[in-house]
Amino acid sequence: MARLVVGFLLPTRDQNVLAEHEPGRLVVQARRAEGLGLDSVGAQPAEGVVGR
Repeated sequence: MARLVVGFLLPTRDQNVLAEHEPGRLVVQARRAEGLGLDSVGAQPAEGVVGR
């Protein structure tokens, strides 16, 4: 039987829509997911955001 692989997508779009730009909160969530033993943690670039 194949092993179930579980990941977590960080809510980067939610922060963009709500105009809440708190990268520290995303880091906390990513570390929590890692600590829980999830197989992966991902982030999606915010729409319309250009690197500074």
